[in-house]
Amino acid sequence: ETVATLFTRNAAIVSSDEPLLLSGGHIAPRSPRGAAIYILELVIVGVVYFALANAGSTIAAIYSKAMPIWAPAGFALAAILLFGIRVWPAICAAAIAAGPPTDIADTAVANSILMSAAIAIGNTLQAVVGGYLI
Repeated sequence: ETVATLFTRNAAIVSSDEPLLLSGGHIAPRSPRGAAIYILELVIVGVVYFALANAGSTIAAIYSKAMPIWAPAGFALAAILLFGIRVWPAICAAAIAAGPPTDIADTAVANSILMSAAIAIGNTLQAVVGGYLI
């Protein structure tokens, strides 16, 4: 290929509205508007997941039986299917924030935080793998 065709092809790739795929598979928006939309998607997914997780925890505290349906899991899967895998950080952060409360005076706070993080990673992976399989 000539230099002119390479330049033209690369200029068309750089000027497109599609997200830029960086090394390591990271996705970066190409414009400030794209970054703002991405951040808005993350905030919406995180807030809704957090609200559903807190509502589910409240219901589980009132009714001591095991819950057959966990609404945040369904929402996380729907968010992955609608917005793509790029919303996984919001799901993980909201799952950590909505984790079980810890007793600060307890000597095993680090264990409690690690347990919350492990549960959050599991919740995130279930949505990501489910979205990938569907």
